[in-house]
Amino acid sequence: MTPATDRPSSRVARRHSLKWHIILTLSVTLLSLLLLVTTAALMTLWPSYQQIEEDEAERNLLRVERAIDNSLHNLSVLVSDWANWDDTYNFLKGEYPGYIEANMMPEAFSNVHLDSIVLLDTGRAVVWSGQLTEERQVTPVSDELLQPMLSVMEDQTKGYGLSASGGQVYLFAWQQVLDSANTQPSNGTLLMLRRLDEQQLQSLRTQLDLPPLNMQVRSVEDSQPYMRLSRLQDRLLRHNELQLPLADPRYSLRLAFESQRQITQLASASLQAGGMLILGGSLFCVLVVFWQIQRLICRPLAELASCVTQL
Repeated sequence: MTPATDRPSSRVARRHSLKWHIILTLSVTLLSLLLLVTTAALMTLWPSYQQIEEDEAERNLLRVERAIDNSLHNLSVLVSDWANWDDTYNFLKGEYPGYIEANMMPEAFSNVHLDSIVLLDTGRAVVWSGQLTEERQVTPVSDELLQPMLSVMEDQTKGYGLSASGGQVYLFAWQQVLDSANTQPSNGTLLMLRRLDEQQLQSLRTQLDLPPLNMQVRSVEDSQPYMRLSRLQDRLLRHNELQLPLADPRYSLRLAFESQRQITQLASASLQAGGMLILGGSLFCVLVVFWQIQRLICRPLAELASCVTQL
């Protein structure tokens, strides 16, 4: 009796073993397919998403640079208006002593959003300088602020640029002072400064619809990444920043976007969702195939084995 009872149990064990072998084979095959599809998607789509994000960052940086350049141009236009004004010319010539009292009130600074005004003689010595304080008082401009700009101006008749002092960044423009008819030689230079602060950056960001923008004055020698990052993130960080020269050649102005990586984040979320859908679909396919194998192959084989045993 023992051999007779062992044979059916052995056949049942073989059927269960066959069943699990089929399940394991299908699962490994489908999971391998899932891994292959996900890897192929990453290799083909991910670089495209990164390139799109980098191109967008570069376009935004160009927009910021153009906006700052436009601000400098507008400041130079204002300087030109004042520098070709007969009252300014006569003051530097010594023929209009009431020029300061008539034109350099605190309102004159705030109305045109100026931080400082400096009048220089032909030797670039300061004749008069005024800086608007937070208390709305006009005080002399410090030498620490003036010297880097004076070194940039040298013998140039006009120009504009960026400077920094005391943690503040300034737009500045200058032009030689002439009479309105341009018939007399220049008798000095007019220099104007406008502060570039966080409020103006916020206004610029809102106007251009840009991501959050940070401003920092950095040493030119400090050219390393600002934090230890992977190679990809380091490259994206450099694409998300703009460095502009300052009047003091030892420093530069860094304008950097906070790297939101919205496109790559959406791409990553899409790939993860797609991977989960593929995984769920694969498991469903495994169950369907297993059910069909059980119904069409395993069950008939079991019935056939039972009939053979009875015979």
